[in-house]
Amino acid sequence: MKIRNLFLLIILGLFIISLIQVGCDDLVTEQVFITESGHPTADFDIDTNSTDIGCAPLSVGFIDLSDGPRDQWIWSFGDGDSSSDTIPVHIYTDPGFYTVTLKITDSETGGTDTEVKKRFIYVGTTDAQFVASSDSGCAGLEVIFTPTLFGPARSYEWDFGDGNNSTDSIAVHTFDTAGVFDVSLTVSDSCGSLTTNKQIITTVCPNVSFELTDTTGCAPLTVSFIDLSSGPDPSYIMYPDSSDWWFGDGSSSMNNPNPTHTYNNAGSYTVVLRVVGEGGTSKDSLIEFVNVFDVTTADFTVIGDTIACKNDYLQHQVKFVNQTTGNIDTVKWNFGDGTFLVTTDTEVVHAYITPGKYSVTMTAYGTCGEATTFRQNMITLYDSLALIDADFITQVEVNLTDTVFVDSAMTFVGQSNNELISNWSWNFGDGATGTAKILNHTYTAIGTYEVRLTVSNLCNSVEMIDTVYVIELF
Repeated sequence: MKIRNLFLLIILGLFIISLIQVGCDDLVTEQVFITESGHPTADFDIDTNSTDIGCAPLSVGFIDLSDGPRDQWIWSFGDGDSSSDTIPVHIYTDPGFYTVTLKITDSETGGTDTEVKKRFIYVGTTDAQFVASSDSGCAGLEVIFTPTLFGPARSYEWDFGDGNNSTDSIAVHTFDTAGVFDVSLTVSDSCGSLTTNKQIITTVCPNVSFELTDTTGCAPLTVSFIDLSSGPDPSYIMYPDSSDWWFGDGSSSMNNPNPTHTYNNAGSYTVVLRVVGEGGTSKDSLIEFVNVFDVTTADFTVIGDTIACKNDYLQHQVKFVNQTTGNIDTVKWNFGDGTFLVTTDTEVVHAYITPGKYSVTMTAYGTCGEATTFRQNMITLYDSLALIDADFITQVEVNLTDTVFVDSAMTFVGQSNNELISNWSWNFGDGATGTAKILNHTYTAIGTYEVRLTVSNLCNSVEMIDTVYVIELF
């Protein structure tokens, strides 16, 4: 028979309902089963003989305070151990905080619930172990001391071995002189008191310094490095093979007091020198940078239309964008219309007013010299064409005439000298066409031909018409 705490079933019974019919001998009997179950709610605590804080090994008894039907218990004690007992007792052997979990289940109804109590048990122990951020170095060494275990109601007493002390949980101390220092930590709490020692060694290190022949220049930049390090006192001897260099670009030089190095690419480079002194002591120096610039190369682009039609109301504005590489101080622009501009701006805007073709020149001046780029006829501002721009003449040998014999070559010459004409289009009236300013044409049949010349640009087009008479040669 199953045992249930509190109530497994609020009502579990068998009611026999009997109905005796008066005047009859029939007896009707019906059995009715009524079952009502609730969802379990998990809860727990420690028993009155236990404590939730203490020293290792700590024995803790747990009691189930859950509500509702349940017949299964799963306890997790936070240290990897578990139990299915109703009222378990668990022994914690390691210091720390532990989260305890109880899961209850009613197998008949399938109801389940879980209660989690975080950092519910604290187990202490006297532990004075600590770590140091460094255990050796040059005099003036700063060391951070950190205990390996923290806990409530715990006191810390540091003795750094040089006459200085601290009660901070995490201590920071600077050893100003050279020597061997026995650092101790005494930790006291409810579980007792314990002291641990660690040794810190500091030595007298060389004074590290160096100079460079160049700190700024153009790629490729060759730099000579000179080790100027000195000893802490006149008796100090600098060993000749003690200088190790890192140049900041992935290259290095070992055991060389005065190396030379070439930087092939532009960039900012951090130079590191490590010098080994007496007793094998070393110290790094990050005290210098080398800045290398690309050789100046001039380049620019345009934002906006490079070809436009003149507007009587608006100027044609063009934005020029400097794309020069290298360390640039100033840029000089020649916009091709007699206008110049010297500026440090990356972008400049220039307005073209008079129709024409304009060549643009940009010269960049910088640390690594100057460079120039030139764009022939980069900007074109068209004007509206007039009828005179479509005028033309016909030539037969050296005579100007509109009459020509059959099968004789005739030269057609566009008379306009307007450089802003972008297209010449001829129609000779006999089905032949042409697109040059000057061209030859031969008529193969007698007749009267209407010749049309159409000239055009972005703004408009105009047409000129003339008549050519082709006669028979007698």
